[in-house]
Amino acid sequence: MGGRKALKRLFVPSRRFSVSLIDTNEVLGLKSCIVKNINASVLRMQGKDSKKFLQDFTSNDISRLDIEPALYTGWLNRKGRYLYDSIVLKGMEQDEFFLICESTTVPNLSRHIKIFNIRSEVKVTDISKEVNVWNYLSTDADALSKVVEMQGKTRGDNDSISLGVIDPRRSKGSDLDRRESLMGTIVICPIDTQPIVPESTPSVELDVLEAYRMWRGIPRDTVELIKEESLILEANFDWIDGVSFSKGCYLGQELTARSHHTGVIRKRLMPVRIIPEGESINEVKSFQRAQPTDHLFPEFFDGTMDIAVEENAAIKSTPLNGSGRAKSAGKLMSIVGNIGIAQVRLKESQQENVILKCDNLSLLPIVPTWWPSDEVWNV
Repeated sequence: MGGRKALKRLFVPSRRFSVSLIDTNEVLGLKSCIVKNINASVLRMQGKDSKKFLQDFTSNDISRLDIEPALYTGWLNRKGRYLYDSIVLKGMEQDEFFLICESTTVPNLSRHIKIFNIRSEVKVTDISKEVNVWNYLSTDADALSKVVEMQGKTRGDNDSISLGVIDPRRSKGSDLDRRESLMGTIVICPIDTQPIVPESTPSVELDVLEAYRMWRGIPRDTVELIKEESLILEANFDWIDGVSFSKGCYLGQELTARSHHTGVIRKRLMPVRIIPEGESINEVKSFQRAQPTDHLFPEFFDGTMDIAVEENAAIKSTPLNGSGRAKSAGKLMSIVGNIGIAQVRLKESQQENVILKCDNLSLLPIVPTWWPSDEVWNV
């Protein structure tokens, strides 16, 4: 490898991945890139009842697709717990929608739809063998829109599709008062083609996409979003435009609405910087707010760190002076290098003179740029 540093991608032991041949220094300098998302699959939904079905069984207001190209939404069980998530794109024909979802959950999501589809005219087809999903990442909002325009929106003679949309997971109101795209541009194109992107855009491995979504604090189905356990408000669906509180009833709506109207969410998923044992911390803070930058990754990112922890390892809020009892403060869900996503108990993590510990690691929670102002979520 000629001295090149490789980006090591490590979740928990049950989700261990191989080392990819990506130069860490090259990753740190990235301002844009294109990556094929092999973890994503596409379902086509057709039929005159498709729109109503999505409205009745997912968390977002599907009627917005009358004027918007895509929405992020969740599927819940009757108790209001998370089942699946989808990015829903408006198709090119009437009553046609494309659902981008985690590849491993396609069979279960298809089965879930069919169970509730007894009296509805809805047809679902897995078209993952016909198309690929790509992500174009950039810190330039104009570049994201340009890539959408470059794809067009076409259907080939063999019914193949090609289209691009800005990822609908967006901030609903940050300190900067903007709706920033959190995961770039999504492109669906035939399996034997590639997206049209600006010249000199580097093509990178999937590990870079995973590291980027963790730095941005975006959860992924089956990794941080756990079936029949997770609550979508704890996963920030309310802040990334993934749930509507005005659309009316949908399956599992009651728990989500009640949690929202009480106004207190005590745990949330958020990025964390991982500081290994033996490394000093110059300035200990309970939280660190991320700053806008023209690069995809922060300067401190080190993808070569090989850190092994137990699955869903417990996080403790530990007094700095060594006195007092450590309190439960959440759990570490996933890691890429020295960046991860943790479920953090906000109150316990904001006490004075404490530090978050996970085994022998110190954790510094990162408040993403797209989170609301502190007074909204301080508890």
